[in-house]
Amino acid sequence: KDLNSFAITSRGISKQVVDYFGIKMSVNPDGSGGSHFYPYTNKSGGMLSAWKERKLPKSFVTHGNFSNIELFGQAASGGRTLVITEGELDACAVAQSFLDKYNKIFPVVSMPSASNYKIILEQRDWIRRFESVILFFDRDDAGAKATQKVAKIIGAGKVKVAKLLEKDPCEQLLKHGSASLL
Repeated sequence: KDLNSFAITSRGISKQVVDYFGIKMSVNPDGSGGSHFYPYTNKSGGMLSAWKERKLPKSFVTHGNFSNIELFGQAASGGRTLVITEGELDACAVAQSFLDKYNKIFPVVSMPSASNYKIILEQRDWIRRFESVILFFDRDDAGAKATQKVAKIIGAGKVKVAKLLEKDPCEQLLKHGSASLL
């Protein structure tokens, strides 16, 4: 199957951000969007290990080995502050805001799901290398629960919590623009 990369215009995300994260897309025979494929690298060397497929509009299937993965976007990260989101497109929304304001993408990663705390525990040493960590989780019950659990795993002294105006970073980017996320 041929996979390409395109801007995700429905979310305000440029092709540059899509390419930064290595996201690929399929196209249906009628030319409409088929699926997004989010790459996950393994912990032993950052090689591609698995893909999370988002069948549009919003159902998920995983491909490959998810037992030994890094956070989404971790292979491309490095810097003093780290942003962690609940979803891949939310990580893209924050990255788009960085790109729009600073013409650069700063470290932003995503958990594979709001309830996958195990990956935060497994990546805690890597996360703690950053001077500060900003949790950009959804403004809902699952996001509140994730914020509490992840902050406890990382250590409260390093963690800051972003305050969202909308449900998630994607919705905030669309409704209020890039500057509202920074």
